[in-house]
Amino acid sequence: MPTVDQLAGWAETYGMTTVPVLGFTEADISSLDGLAYQIEGDLYIPTMYTIGRDMTVLAADDMNTDPSSYLGN
Repeated sequence: MPTVDQLAGWAETYGMTTVPVLGFTEADISSLDGLAYQIEGDLYIPTMYTIGRDMTVLAADDMNTDPSSYLGN
C-alpha cells in the first residue's frame, strides 16, 4: 500500500498537487470483491479518475494528468 509520502511524490511528479490523490488500503485489495477490484478494471497502476465537484466521474483511466481541462480551471 502506498504511503502518504509516496502519494505526495506521485502527485508532485504528475502535477496534481491541487487535487486529492488517493491510494488503496489493504482492505481494498484483500478479496476479489474489494474496492480495488470494483473500480480497477485492468489492475494496472496508475489508474486515474477525475471526479467533479459534484462527485460525478468526469473521466476514467484516460491518463490525463491535467484535471483542469475537466474542471474549468
